Amino acid sequence: MPGGSAVGRDRRYHSQVPAAQGAERRAWQYLQGIWRRRVAIVLAVLVIVGFSMVISSSRATVYRATAEVLVQTSGVEVALDPGSRPRPEPERLVETEIRILASPAVKEAVRIALGEVPEVTGRPAGDADVIAIDAEAGGAERAATVANAYADAYVSVRRQQTDDAAAAATTEIQKRISELQGQIDAAQGPAREPLVTQQSALRQQLDRLQVLRAVRSGAAQVVTSAALPTSPVSPRPGRAGLLAGLVGLALAVAVAALLERIDDSLRTKDQLQRVAGVPVIGTIPTVGSYSSLGRPTVVSLTTPRSPATEAYRTLRTTVQFLPLDGVTMIQVTSPTAGDGKTTTLANLGVALARAGQQVALVCCDLRRPKLHEFFGMTNDVGFTSVLLGKVPLSAALQQVPDQDRLYVLASGPLPPNPSELLSSRRAREVLASLRAEAEVVLIDSPPVLPVSDAMIIAGLVDVTFLVCAADRTSTRDVLRAVEQLRQVEAPLAGAILNGAGPESAYGGKYGYEALDGRGAEPAGRPPSARPAKAKPVVPEATRGEVPGMERDTVGGSRSKPPRALRPAKPRPPAPSQSK
Repeated sequence: MPGGSAVGRDRRYHSQVPAAQGAERRAWQYLQGIWRRRVAIVLAVLVIVGFSMVISSSRATVYRATAEVLVQTSGVEVALDPGSRPRPEPERLVETEIRILASPAVKEAVRIALGEVPEVTGRPAGDADVIAIDAEAGGAERAATVANAYADAYVSVRRQQTDDAAAAATTEIQKRISELQGQIDAAQGPAREPLVTQQSALRQQLDRLQVLRAVRSGAAQVVTSAALPTSPVSPRPGRAGLLAGLVGLALAVAVAALLERIDDSLRTKDQLQRVAGVPVIGTIPTVGSYSSLGRPTVVSLTTPRSPATEAYRTLRTTVQFLPLDGVTMIQVTSPTAGDGKTTTLANLGVALARAGQQVALVCCDLRRPKLHEFFGMTNDVGFTSVLLGKVPLSAALQQVPDQDRLYVLASGPLPPNPSELLSSRRAREVLASLRAEAEVVLIDSPPVLPVSDAMIIAGLVDVTFLVCAADRTSTRDVLRAVEQLRQVEAPLAGAILNGAGPESAYGGKYGYEALDGRGAEPAGRPPSARPAKAKPVVPEATRGEVPGMERDTVGGSRSKPPRALRPAKPRPPAPSQSK
């Protein structure tokens, strides 16, 4: 039916569209991968070109001279039977004469002329019955001499062969004429006439052979003598470099495309969201260097007008408006080491504190702690000191200079059994005390895949954020990390992409900056000072609020203001240590 066929065509069309889009997307990814590796490709091409030019320049200089000879059918054949014998095919004739050029007779003639037998190359010269003799030597004069010697030797040998053939034919004809003369003398009447005619024809052949031997022409003659070459044929560094560059470029692009195919590292925000299965709540652009004076620094403090700082402010806003009721304790972890989790946590803590919230940063990475280095603090006393009862919590907390609402609890001395210490009841009590005293507690957790510490901490927090690095974290590591977190029912609520390119990084693409004159947000601004109609950029899957509740904590709604860390003179006072 017409209607049915139209429906079928429509279905086929819609089934082909995703395939075409997928192919276009893959092609675009290959181009992006090649462009990302453009520096390596250029360097590889330059190395190949330079190497080829050096090798070419190191070779000995070679000149090439060419002499040309004309090849013809033998004059003896023409003299004996003019016009009756078919002429050989030109290709076959030239190939035969090239073999004669390499014959021992020609080489012997060259040896007599030069004292040695250099190698030459014979080849057809175009469509004519001409042989080109190419001779190569270290000097221009020597190359021309060798080519001309071979040409003269070839012509001489061919003429000698023609002369010998003519002499043999002359002897045979004279013998035949003598025999016919005897028969003519013995014959009488009509029998003499055929014999006389045959003898006359033989005499004509004999006359032509005698003329041929007199002029010494026939099978070959020199058409063009070899001239002195003006430039060497080798080496040619420029030509070698150009060819090597083209080949190297093709190989480098092919290798880059292959690496792009086998490389499964994350590239964009959409890819991370698709692989992790959770919303990407923040994209941080690439920053040239996170270190200064030999130690890590917090870009939100050192460069408040940078695109990275603006990206952390955007992340803060997204976190504040996540529909997660009662969230005060957030775990920040990553699939593997080096993905930027500690950097993200430190800058997010600064952004939250500058928004007017009391923030405590806790380093629960008891294997490779780095959090204290970002703020220039000591690690002599910290989380492990409080767990072991050596100091109270108030003595272990360190206030960040010039940040009244930001405190850091370093890891403290490294224990021999981090996993057992984190899973102890005392760890729960210390974190509970921090939850009661701070509006937001950000916990720096070890990576998920190397050790089990992150899974233990995931059972103590309200929300877990997974930090991944663009062009570094592989999709396989993300899948494994998410799988392990799901196995312990971790409250995984979002992912953060570090080192995002311009297509993913918000602040880096538009270059927005803070609106105050110093490029920094006023520290200590209360939550109520935020614009009432502000609409943060939040993924669709995470939008929503609880009606009638005032939002003043991270992702949660509270009916009354949270308890803040009590203002300290140099340090905040210790919380209750009843247990």
